[in-house]
Amino acid sequence: MSDSDCSDFCVVPWTHAYVGVGGHRKLCTISQEKGNQQKLSLEEFWNGAEMKEVRLKMLKGERLQQCRLCWDKNNFLNPYKNYFNKFLFPNLVDEIREKTASDGSTTMPARSFDYRYSNDCNYSCRICHPDYSNRLEKEYQKEKVVYKSDNLEGLSEFKDSVKQEFLNEVRKGSVEEIYWVGGEPLFWPYHWEVMQEIVELGHSSQIYCRYNTNLSLLKFKGVHLIDDLLPHFKGFRIQASLDGVGQAGEYIRTGLNWQRWQKNFLEIHNFCKVRTNAQIYIDMTVTLPGIVHLKEMMEFTQKYEITVLPKLILPSQPDVVLSPLSLPRALLDQLIDRVQKEIKPFVSFDNVSIFRLLTQIKEQPNFEESFPDQYQEQFDQGRQKLLAMEAWRQDSVTLSDLYQKIPELQEWWQS
Repeated sequence: MSDSDCSDFCVVPWTHAYVGVGGHRKLCTISQEKGNQQKLSLEEFWNGAEMKEVRLKMLKGERLQQCRLCWDKNNFLNPYKNYFNKFLFPNLVDEIREKTASDGSTTMPARSFDYRYSNDCNYSCRICHPDYSNRLEKEYQKEKVVYKSDNLEGLSEFKDSVKQEFLNEVRKGSVEEIYWVGGEPLFWPYHWEVMQEIVELGHSSQIYCRYNTNLSLLKFKGVHLIDDLLPHFKGFRIQASLDGVGQAGEYIRTGLNWQRWQKNFLEIHNFCKVRTNAQIYIDMTVTLPGIVHLKEMMEFTQKYEITVLPKLILPSQPDVVLSPLSLPRALLDQLIDRVQKEIKPFVSFDNVSIFRLLTQIKEQPNFEESFPDQYQEQFDQGRQKLLAMEAWRQDSVTLSDLYQKIPELQEWWQS
């Protein structure tokens, strides 16, 4: 077989190791299985029953349900598997065949690591969850907000073992890619310590680094990400989180300082412009206030010719009032048509994915259509929670202020 024999084939089960912030293991960050909750070591998980079954199904050309976000075109414009199949590991099919036993076990080592060691973060984004931001976690605890958590018992001890496990792989020289994501990875002392050790060991030239970061800081204890670390690596890709510019961005992502963000962005952008092995992208979660103020984002991305990686979160319940899918159908369609017309002069090769995602949003069922029995009650609960958050944070700019631009939208929010 080859990659072309099965469009759903992915090299991840032979190359990639993932641990979520709650301590669970699964195929990758977007795979839809619950995740193994047994706090397994990499050695135990890598050739465990689940992974062996997945590999055998992949080799047979079967479509895996846990991989549906890659093959369901309604969810992602660019399937995540393409990053592994086409960019990181484009020539592994023969090795996979050779090194996979009849029971699905493999002698191939994990060489790509997405280990989310901590939820330590200096932001408390309104679209985030306390499991992914300790700042938001502390805020919810202070305000006595009830929420569900997927964190395992004994998580701290398990994370310590995972840190050591990863260091062991680094020291063996088998690591080829690291995905730093949190929390906020540049806020972690552990990140800086590991990256410096990799450089000192002489392994950096074989490792590609990928970041999801809020770009709030680029320097830690005198060590600069761009000046002192990343030039030593095989290459790197920074996905800078930004869901809106100016006041809209600062509202959605509490902690964002727009002026500081631009300064750090331009520093990395200018560094990447003169290197073929370095890229910076904007990682955008599409929200309702972000759509309302999308023109400013499109102007910014067009000006700097920055590729945007937009995504729409599809919640499992209709209390996520910052989602565009919370709108009634007529108002949603009207808003998308209006915004697409407004941003059309600023559409470029780099940001056209946003325009296309807006079209996809119109084709999605909204919350009222997906959850007809729960919609109104849960939407009202979500609105009250967000209004309470605005009150305890003493926001100078509110969601109602951001919706002033479109009177019928503001009227809907206030009704």
